[in-house]
Parts: sequence; C-alpha cells; structure tokens
Amino acid sequence: MSLLETVEAGGSGEVEGSVIWLHRLGADGHDFEPIVPELRLEGHLKLRFLFPHAPIREVTLNNGIAMRAWYDIVSLDRDGPQDEDGIRE
Repeated sequence: MSLLETVEAGGSGEVEGSVIWLHRLGADGHDFEPIVPELRLEGHLKLRFLFPHAPIREVTLNNGIAMRAWYDIVSLDRDGPQDEDGIRE
C-alpha cells in the first residue's frame, strides 16, 4: 500500500489534533481546502487538516470512466454488490 497524495492545511508547528476530511466521487483534496479558514478555529484548537486525494480508478456505475474514487461503485442498490477490496484499500 502506498501513501496517498494529500493536501495539508491549518496548524503549523505543534498541533493538538488532526482532522482527515475525505472528498466525494470525482473530486480531490483541494475541493475542501478553503473550508479551513471558514471554520474560524484560530485561538481555539491547534488542528492540522489532511485532505487526501482518492486514487484514480474506473467506476463501474459511471460507464467505467476513470476518476478519483475511494472505491468502485458497482450499483446504487442497497443490497447490490460492493467493492469490498476497494473499500478495505
């Protein structure tokens, strides 16, 4: 398993905690980077925000188009098949 490319924002120096924020299908870590200043946490908590980029993979539900996705989406059926290997990855 390799490390994912990640955008880091927020706390510099010593931090009290980290927030790992995952993006939606087809997006990347940069999409939520602007949220950090909007949270107005300065002076409250020294947090580091990590916005990883999902790997690029073919998404079955989107006609096999390659895009950033945490796992393959095979079906929207709640009881349909799931990409267990991709989810565990």
